[in-house]
Amino acid sequence: QLVSVLTTLPPELGIVPCAMVVAFLAKRLGSLRLLQGMIPIAACMTAFGAVMRLVPQYWMVPILCLGFNCASLVANVPLKHLMVAAAPEGRVGETIATLGMLNQAFGFTANLVVAASTPILYAHIKKPLWIAYLVAGFLTLLGGIPVRRLAADDVRRIVASSPDDSYNTTASQEREGAVSISHVGPEAPDDNGTIACV
Repeated sequence: QLVSVLTTLPPELGIVPCAMVVAFLAKRLGSLRLLQGMIPIAACMTAFGAVMRLVPQYWMVPILCLGFNCASLVANVPLKHLMVAAAPEGRVGETIATLGMLNQAFGFTANLVVAASTPILYAHIKKPLWIAYLVAGFLTLLGGIPVRRLAADDVRRIVASSPDDSYNTTASQEREGAVSISHVGPEAPDDNGTIACV
C-alpha cells in the first residue's frame, strides 16, 4: 500500500509545475527545438530508474515516478503540437488518434518483450530489472534521430522552394533555431498599425 501511494500521489502533484515549465518553454523556444532538447532529457530520466539497483530505498520511488511522468511530457506537449501543425486540414483528430494508437501498440510490445526476457535475465543475473530502464532510455534517445532529420529536411525544403531572399533568410534562421515553430496560424494584426490609402 505504501508503494502504491508513493507511485501515484507525489508524481501527480509534481507533474503540474513540470507541465507549466514545458508549456512556457514551448512558447519561448518553439515546439521543434523543445522536442529536440527534451528527448535527451527524457532518455536520462527513463534510464535513471536503474539507480534503484544502487539505492533501493522507498524515498527514491516518488522521485523516479516523477521523472517518468516528466519524460512523458515529450509526447504530450511538443510532439502533439507538431503533429497538429503538420496534420492535413480536417484530419487533426485522425492524426492525434494515430499517435495514441502507436503509443498503446509500442507499450504493449514493450511489455511483451519485458515479460519474455525477464525469466532469461533472472537465470543469469540477480535482480536484473534495472537493465530494462537502461534499454528504455537508449530507445528514447534514438527518437532524436528522426527529429534531427526532420529539421534538416524542412530547412532544405524551404530553401529549394523559395528563391526569394526573404525566404532564404527565414530558412537560415530556422536552421539556427531562431524561428519558433510553435507559432502556428496567421499573425495577429498590429493594434497600433494604420491603413494607408493612396
